[in-house]
Amino acid sequence: MATKILLAGGYGQAGQMIAGYLLRERAEVELTISGRNKEKAQETASQLQKAHPQSSISALALDLSDREALKTALKGRQLFIAASSTISHTGIVAEACLDAGVDYYDIQLSAPQKLEALRKLRPSIESEGRCFITDGGFHPGILAALGRYAALQFDELHQANIYVALRVDWNKMAVTPGTRDEFVEEFKTYSSKIFQGGQWITPSFWKTYPYDFGQPIGRISCAPMYFEEMTILPKATPGLQETGVFISGFNPVTDYLVLPLLLAGFRFLPERWQSALVSLFWWSLRFCRPPFLARLVLDAAGLRQGASYTFQVQLSHPDGYVLTAIPVVAALLQYLDGSARKPGLWFQGEVVEPERFFRDVKRMGVSMKRIYEASGPQIIQ
Repeated sequence: MATKILLAGGYGQAGQMIAGYLLRERAEVELTISGRNKEKAQETASQLQKAHPQSSISALALDLSDREALKTALKGRQLFIAASSTISHTGIVAEACLDAGVDYYDIQLSAPQKLEALRKLRPSIESEGRCFITDGGFHPGILAALGRYAALQFDELHQANIYVALRVDWNKMAVTPGTRDEFVEEFKTYSSKIFQGGQWITPSFWKTYPYDFGQPIGRISCAPMYFEEMTILPKATPGLQETGVFISGFNPVTDYLVLPLLLAGFRFLPERWQSALVSLFWWSLRFCRPPFLARLVLDAAGLRQGASYTFQVQLSHPDGYVLTAIPVVAALLQYLDGSARKPGLWFQGEVVEPERFFRDVKRMGVSMKRIYEASGPQIIQ
């Protein structure tokens, strides 16, 4: 029987890619593309139908702030996917899914507002036997899965640090106002916590971590950035002493001039001044220069068969949206066959089976290179 899926934000850049990759993998899903603009939803559904004539694809106009419309839209569905910039409506959407007996998955930013709304409903999610998966995609989404993947390569994992370079051509990006608002909200709630010496610490605000991402990016400075999904790693890996996520900057103008002003402004200036700083931030992104590439590198170390051992995974794609969509579909494949459909509230990075997940990520088109090194020579795969 086909799984009936309602994809909110299905005509956005990420939503369209998720739909396309999912239909390539599973023609037996019945997919509904939804959003506020019915014409855009219908146009996207028509394009997908032409590309996947054996699939069942429809369109629906839907405002996620409208409880009654949500109630009607969710009837008969098995899964709701939020690929829209609607974090402020998380509580409404999650409650509607529970009322309709529908599972939930989102690819939205890991905002405290979203996580708090979902966690309030955790007892109901569990008692109703529903599967809610949050923080899907790669940033967040793939981070904790990388750490869990690393743990499988060791008898005892001691270190698992993740470095992220996001070299994006912002001049070609069609960024919606909702996406801009959520992007800025991420800065407002920014935390630099990392796990060192067996505890979570906050490094000095100005401390950076240079890292060599290899060609064509080279060595650049990164700043620590806390993601809640990473908290599962120390709990699941008792020997772990160090883990964290370190993100590269945008460009010198944004990194050294605008971002410090933005972060200070959010803390000290009245709200009426903050919109000007936000506009300044988006203006500064025009100075981003090639090479344009999204790359994640996991550096792990520990013990294997009694010897010191290091393990590195490098994931790359020239399109950050593709690097979002493919991990989403890799996770959904496990949900759809039942292996990742577990009652409760989960991060994507904790609910997927890591080895299969990364096999599928690689198979669908993300460049993946693994480097093992013990006392002998390197082995590169």
